[in-house]
Amino acid sequence: MNKSINFILGLAFVLVIVTSCSVHKPFMSDGAAQILAKHHRIAILPFYVSISEDYKKTQFGNRSKGQEYWTEQERLAGIDLQKNTFLRLTKKINKGKFDFTIQDFITTNKTLEKEGIRFSQLRSFEKGTLARILGVDAVIWGESEMDYSTFKMPMNNGITTTFKIFDAETREMVWSNQSFQSISNRMDTPQYLANRSADNLIGTLPYKK
Repeated sequence: MNKSINFILGLAFVLVIVTSCSVHKPFMSDGAAQILAKHHRIAILPFYVSISEDYKKTQFGNRSKGQEYWTEQERLAGIDLQKNTFLRLTKKINKGKFDFTIQDFITTNKTLEKEGIRFSQLRSFEKGTLARILGVDAVIWGESEMDYSTFKMPMNNGITTTFKIFDAETREMVWSNQSFQSISNRMDTPQYLANRSADNLIGTLPYKK
């Protein structure tokens, strides 16, 4: 998988700036506290990843890649983020920081495949229904969008990651939060930035003991 994710290769940015990360104030729906208290088993869905067109143009020089190539890179990156978020959450759960169990991401993906649900369908699929299909109380849906333009100040280029929690019983979104991780230097890869912003969001999840 790693060798396939060319999306995570180093960025050729010229300027070096100070790392900047911002996390928004979480959204919580009416009655969310009572609903969240019922979440004992949670699954993480593969992330939706969007790579900006300006970034694509900076890669491979004149050897441009087609849309099919980038669609596959976004799919692989989404699974990679799902896996890393699962691993980070598992560590926190094992340390007693969260009071819920998390479904293995491999089980999640195999169930989706068995049910005939393709990766390309996930963004538009009702997430509460997916939670029911997966046999969990809730799902965490993540989106990472790369915003890069040569016309922007470097500090405004980076990754915006959003976490949303959908309840299986009500099928509604009960919580969401967003984090932006800017590029700090030319060694910052999209994978690194996305995982950093995801890490920041994990710390804000509304399940702490």
